Amino acid sequence: MLKIKSFTLAIFFGVAAVGLPISSARAILTELDLNTSGDKLITVDSVTGLQWLDITATQGQSYTESLSDPDVLAGGFRHATRDEVATLFINSGVADFSNTFQASNFLGAIDLQSKIGVTGFVLISGQPSRPVTQGFSDFDPFSNFTDVVRLVSRTDREFTARALIENTPRPKTNKFDSYGNYYLRVAPVPEPASVLLFGVGLAGLAWIRRRRSR
Repeated sequence: MLKIKSFTLAIFFGVAAVGLPISSARAILTELDLNTSGDKLITVDSVTGLQWLDITATQGQSYTESLSDPDVLAGGFRHATRDEVATLFINSGVADFSNTFQASNFLGAIDLQSKIGVTGFVLISGQPSRPVTQGFSDFDPFSNFTDVVRLVSRTDREFTARALIENTPRPKTNKFDSYGNYYLRVAPVPEPASVLLFGVGLAGLAWIRRRRSR
């Protein structure tokens, strides 16, 4: 999954380089490490401050099975609601939920996919009738898949991110190879010892500054 994630990231910087507009009103999505240096399993939404676990971390796991995933348990994550996922999409620049491919969704879709990961892709080159550089977000309230949120970006390939959310109506033990799970958490509060150490450091800097000013 890391190769797919890297590929979508390359597309994002590629289209930005040729001049497609990137809205400054969008959230800044940053990645954090969860277990080891460089794993980048967490994506932070700068608007809400919520931390999202990569959907590929629980790919292929059922709703119930994912609850026991080591990353979920150790990280204190919970399943996201439909509204929380919608807010993440909107903050990322994917705001058109008309269930059709829209050019306005494209940059937001590939930026978000480059962070949270994708669960599958297909080649669509050689089919010039199909539109490219577009994005699709499935939030259809009348869909049979009310527990699954789908995000698609399309260039010469069609990248799809499918993941389960809270309150799934289908059997929670069903598993799908191409589905992950949307998990989030509130940013952990620093431990008292860490806060104390930070305070001591600030006090030390203030003392040094006073000494120099004399």
